[in-house]
Amino acid sequence: MLNCIGIDVSKSTLNVHIAKNSQDLKTDNTLAVAKKLYAKLKKIYKKEVEELVFVFEPTGSYSELLRKFCADKSIQCFRQYFPKGSSFENITAEKIQEVENKLNHRPRKTLGWKTPYEVFYGLKPVA
Repeated sequence: MLNCIGIDVSKSTLNVHIAKNSQDLKTDNTLAVAKKLYAKLKKIYKKEVEELVFVFEPTGSYSELLRKFCADKSIQCFRQYFPKGSSFENITAEKIQEVENKLNHRPRKTLGWKTPYEVFYGLKPVA
């Protein structure tokens, strides 16, 4: 799950874990910082940046800026599969794998309507 970015959202800060290089960052919870974070992720992940999934717990108004930013940049959010108020205590590895499969098999406009799976494995889309 190196394409997952873990984010702990609070009123004033974002604690970010970047799995690919095991880096932990603490930043301000602002739009300007979110843009800088995304630029940093583009340098780290290069073409894989389109496959990123932001994983964060919905914290009401504190996470709204991040949610809107993700929507604007077409960044997939784990939250859409585990809505606000969901408990993560009983989520199985199988359920996480199911969500990961859905995300990797969803066609993306930025990939010419191919899926990340098709692009990664060099497959042609099924007509």
